[in-house]
Amino acid sequence: MDPRYVAKMRLPDFWPADEAGINAHIAAVPAERLEKYGTSAGGRDLYLIRRPNPGRPRLWVIAGTHGHEPGSVASCFNLLHILDHGEDLKGKPWPEIAGLADELDITVVPVFNPDGRARCPDSLVGWSTGGLEGLAQSWRKDRSVVAIEEAVPNGINPDEIIFLGGRFNDDGFLANRPVDVSTTLFVEFQQLLAYMEAEPPECYIDLHACGSNFFCMNRGFSEPYREKLREINTATAARIKALGHQYSDNIYGDTEESGILGNVRMLYVHFGTLAFPYEGRQGFLDILPWCDEADIVDDYLIAIRETMRLGVEQGYIP
Repeated sequence: MDPRYVAKMRLPDFWPADEAGINAHIAAVPAERLEKYGTSAGGRDLYLIRRPNPGRPRLWVIAGTHGHEPGSVASCFNLLHILDHGEDLKGKPWPEIAGLADELDITVVPVFNPDGRARCPDSLVGWSTGGLEGLAQSWRKDRSVVAIEEAVPNGINPDEIIFLGGRFNDDGFLANRPVDVSTTLFVEFQQLLAYMEAEPPECYIDLHACGSNFFCMNRGFSEPYREKLREINTATAARIKALGHQYSDNIYGDTEESGILGNVRMLYVHFGTLAFPYEGRQGFLDILPWCDEADIVDDYLIAIRETMRLGVEQGYIP
């Protein structure tokens, strides 16, 4: 790594994560595949892109749940480009993804929380992890950071905050923390759940970001759901490690203990969906090995590819 590297102000064309880039890519989607399923708390349109294939395993790929995780959004638009052209926005071919797509029914939600995405930086490559907690969770006027536990029951008042974090919509509600398995205060998820009722996803991969690559298992899963996630994790880990990229072998939540209640738990309980978050990298300078935007996109696409492979080879629902 070049020690003179500093955080970028300009981003590569294969990294559409700002509102202008997002809107341009959404506008380019053929009308017959683009569906508006709702409106965010801040009045932004909520879109999904469908590639229907009746009778095939139904895979949903979700990005931008947290606004401070821009690589997930950029990677979803790279995935969509592969599905249409066989190569990502860097011009790199992904023949396996293109081939597997023919055997799946795929829905992509490229920006689940557009309010949070609009107020956060478009890349954290070259940044330090210092200050990330406030970027995610909001800073009050006294410079303290809002705790997740405070925000779950009733949200937070945006008027009492000097920066509303990326995990929140413009009304101050958390994107990924339901009150219980039947209740979410996040209107964006309420609308998505209503859309899903007619044909629920069999698999739902929710792309997130932190310092390293790893999967999170829903602690409420029974077997053999859990074994399916272990298989995806093992395959993804092997391929990412082969590139020299960081990967944690541990699957967070691979115990029978109670744990975090998130959107994936609601989907598992309501629909029996194999639903899980995948954590990609952010490119922080103080978490090694360092990576740039191209590495981050590749990591996400590998995780998506291995998730697709399991659906084609085994199916998602036991």
